[in-house]
Amino acid sequence: MNSVLLKNGAKIFSIFMFFTFIFWIIGCQSDDELESTSDNAAITNSTELEEFIIAASDLQQSLIVFEKELLKVKLSDVETEVNADGSKVIYLPAVIGSLNIEQKILLVNQKKQALYDKYPQLASMRREEIVKIIDCCVNNSVRVSTFFDEKNINIHLRTTRSFFNESYSDMNELIGHIYNWTLSPDYVEVNILAFSDGTYAVVQTEGSTAHETSIELTVVNNTYYYAGKQVVAIAHTHRDSSNPSQTDLDSRLPYCENYIYYNGAFHSF
Repeated sequence: MNSVLLKNGAKIFSIFMFFTFIFWIIGCQSDDELESTSDNAAITNSTELEEFIIAASDLQQSLIVFEKELLKVKLSDVETEVNADGSKVIYLPAVIGSLNIEQKILLVNQKKQALYDKYPQLASMRREEIVKIIDCCVNNSVRVSTFFDEKNINIHLRTTRSFFNESYSDMNELIGHIYNWTLSPDYVEVNILAFSDGTYAVVQTEGSTAHETSIELTVVNNTYYYAGKQVVAIAHTHRDSSNPSQTDLDSRLPYCENYIYYNGAFHSF
């Protein structure tokens, strides 16, 4: 059994649905505790943090819907165009393209960078500090509350809003990814895996940059596996075009199909 580390040279975004978080601890610090650290209070009340939380929550919600919509797709039933060079373009249902995943990935990374540029001390904070700052902002920001209300997300009542029930399995899936993305210096990137059983996974990995992401797959008898499931195709997102970069071409996996997800379609290369 071997493993292979795939690197994709794209402006992508690692996103994945399975994040660890504890959001029932949503209480804010007391005024005395918060005021005792002026830097933390400034971050908590900043426009930069509000905008990052809103962008990150919007992306996470869209990614969950994206994966659920992919599960409804049978590739044999959707429009496929074969180019003269043998490459394929698989056009996905319009609802998938309308989620604008690529643009939301870019926005999250821009908002995260703006937050770090203004408050570089975030890079050295402990997880506990960041959790308190984000929880306090979520519970006290009018802008964040307005966004959650527009998206029919109730952060205090777990089962009252219809869209919440469709999108999140528990409160951990609502806020935990924000903790992780704030703590990580990496660029947010994504890979999309198609498995032999007809299911898909949208996978976030560590160590990504604005131009490259990686994912570790197990190789057995010229077959790739991820989390015990056989991989038949792998894709990553591009923001500007469906054209593969030289790094993409150099990193093609020989034992499965390789695609770029762009503008609501899978483009093979």
